[in-house]
Amino acid sequence: MRGRREIPAREAMGADPLSGLLGTESERHRLCGDKASGRDVPIRDHLVAGFFTWQWRIVERVATPEFIKTLRAKIGTALLHVPTVSVLAYDDQGRLLLVKDKPSGMWGAPGGIVDPHELPSDAAVREVWEEAGVYVELTQLLGVFAGEQFSVRYPNGDQLTGVETVFAARVISGVPRADQEETADARFFHPGELAQPACYPHFLEIHQAVSQQQRHSYFKPATWRPPAGD
Repeated sequence: MRGRREIPAREAMGADPLSGLLGTESERHRLCGDKASGRDVPIRDHLVAGFFTWQWRIVERVATPEFIKTLRAKIGTALLHVPTVSVLAYDDQGRLLLVKDKPSGMWGAPGGIVDPHELPSDAAVREVWEEAGVYVELTQLLGVFAGEQFSVRYPNGDQLTGVETVFAARVISGVPRADQEETADARFFHPGELAQPACYPHFLEIHQAVSQQQRHSYFKPATWRPPAGD
């Protein structure tokens, strides 16, 4: 770990770093630019058309931890349920740190799988360091995400589903740099620049959700009910 210094990461964006993230309501529907056509595409279109693209994000980008390899040797391709993390990290100018996936060229927040006995908070800080070369301090639990869109079937038949904990963070030290294994680039973006890179629909979905829950941690409302007659 490098020396720690205090950075007023939220000053440039106000008390809440998410307050200016998505801009106006109209901007929320055109965050991710379509590089092929040169036009802006509504976020809802990306979420539909990019569903399987995000699945390949997990396949291509997340390195397989040793404990999962050990489990696979015992259970084969059966479904595994794993905890994951991602981090929305801001520098002292209010810019958001993003990393570019090396195989796909898509941009998103740093993140990955939580190791056994590892705190989600430690995993979050570790992943930012490993993928982007930046040391951060977590400042807020933004939300917890799960569901079918967080599930994947690998080309070899392995099945995996995750529960993703999303944190906000401020930069303490380090200059963004890719690890050239999972990430091909790492850099900061001003809120107004988020329309430029080709972003993962999953990343945009998380941002849209947390932007609507600025004072509280986000979670999808429960739908489970006790069985009839109980």
